Amino acid sequence: MIDFPHRFKIKAIVDRLPENTCGSASACIVFEKFNLPYDPLYFIEVGRDGNATSDYPTDGCNIFGIALAMAKTNLVYVHVYIDFDVTKEYSILEEYEKPIIDELLSLNNITINPSISLIEICECITDNCVPILAFNRNGKKENGHFSPLRGLRDEQTLSLPLGDAEGPCDCDKDVFVNTWWTAESLRSCIIVKKN
Repeated sequence: MIDFPHRFKIKAIVDRLPENTCGSASACIVFEKFNLPYDPLYFIEVGRDGNATSDYPTDGCNIFGIALAMAKTNLVYVHVYIDFDVTKEYSILEEYEKPIIDELLSLNNITINPSISLIEICECITDNCVPILAFNRNGKKENGHFSPLRGLRDEQTLSLPLGDAEGPCDCDKDVFVNTWWTAESLRSCIIVKKN
């Protein structure tokens, strides 16, 4: 397991953000871990995270939005792993998503790749490489959620600083894969690498 900001620091980050902005909170935690400057409101605005005053979703963001917000800082490389072909399936995107994808594809520090297994994700974790997982929090389909992944404890337990509504949680990796990570739309991740 890699070092992460202390749980009190993570709580302070989350407390600065509106509810249902776990994508932005995850980005802030990763930037804090990398000791990089960040503005939570920037991640919310650029990532279209819960912006109720526009045509964006009123409750959270999608994986492409938060990937864009992090990549646009030019402080990190961002690799999105998702089973969604943005070229072939562009026409089925929501209208608010198309400008996000257009901008994503114009950046040099981002790649979009097919999804990978949880084991492959865990193998890439280093102090300069942190995944952010998208999943159904507590296995409930209506609870789409993001959390950075700190690593595996005792080779079986995932350490998720934003695992549930109460904050951090440890989740058995088999429970995570079979219950929390079953919806195709959420079985994805972002791997963030410090420049």
